Amino acid sequence: MKVINLWAGPGAGKSTTAAGLFFKMKCAGYKVELVTEYAKDLTYERQWALRRCQMHVSREQARRQARLIGQVDFCITDSPLLLGLHYARPRDLPSVQRFVERQWGLYENVNFYLNRVKPYQSYGRSGNEDGARTIDRSLRILLDERGMSYCRLDGDEHAPERILHFLKLTGHLD
Repeated sequence: MKVINLWAGPGAGKSTTAAGLFFKMKCAGYKVELVTEYAKDLTYERQWALRRCQMHVSREQARRQARLIGQVDFCITDSPLLLGLHYARPRDLPSVQRFVERQWGLYENVNFYLNRVKPYQSYGRSGNEDGARTIDRSLRILLDERGMSYCRLDGDEHAPERILHFLKLTGHLD
């Protein structure tokens, strides 16, 4: 299964882009599913203690993705499994890292980094825009330091179409 990972800090348009891309791919006849961000669910539910436990969040995110193996050809997510590396507390990082790297290796991952281009919206989030911009930078560093390939594009209303075009051009939709 190919996993289309959308990277950026909170409020950059990952969820909106994921939903738009899912719609376009589904309408085009691809076997695709959308795996949404479990941490956002916990934020809406005000489950702060669970939200702070990155191993719990990473395990549930991995479960949501793994259940699709053998069911669909593509999974779109606004919460890449390796995102847990950014959010894990230092004391939890070694175990979270082992877990998410093992899970990540199960898939063919295609990565897109969304540039923040729209106004920040605070609902459904636990931070603020300055913090989100700091996370943007940290995630680019994480991707670059790990030598991961990714396509960078603006997180605007054209992002789903641009991603679909990129996937077609690069042979990922064969």
